[in-house]
Amino acid sequence: MINGINISALSEFSHEVIELPEEARATYGARLDWESGTKSKVTTKTMSLGNHRTIRNFEMGVDEPRSLLGLNTAPNPQEYLLAALAGCMSVVFMAGASMMDIKIESLQIDTEGELDLTGFLHADGDSTAGLPRIDYFIRVKGTGTEAQYQQLINRITRHSPNYATLASPVELVPHLIIED
Repeated sequence: MINGINISALSEFSHEVIELPEEARATYGARLDWESGTKSKVTTKTMSLGNHRTIRNFEMGVDEPRSLLGLNTAPNPQEYLLAALAGCMSVVFMAGASMMDIKIESLQIDTEGELDLTGFLHADGDSTAGLPRIDYFIRVKGTGTEAQYQQLINRITRHSPNYATLASPVELVPHLIIED
């Protein structure tokens, strides 16, 4: 066990995936229920990993700050996006550090992005509604060298699912269900 990560279990799962690639298929989901105004509740769905299912019944609030017509009761979607990116990068960083026998005393990842709301508000036809750039800052204290930490950052760019999703085009497929 290094940094709270069971290295033998990680190694065992890695070997299992090499032998049975279908065991690496993870399916996630979330359901949003609108409450009022900009406020909603999101509930995570049961996930599957290979042939195994795990109950993931977590609730998160979504809202906007008052300056964006919300009630300021919960993070907004962009904050969740940035948090999800940082969280995924930290998992890859810590698993990699543990496999490299680097003991981490502290890890902090700050993510930042600037959104131009003219795209969202249709005020400028040339503006995009998305974040054009995300900056991230990794602050680490541990037994690793600068070269090893750079290796871990390179590992993030190759192996973090959320990093890969944001860095590459992803197909978004709408399915409309109209209820009576």
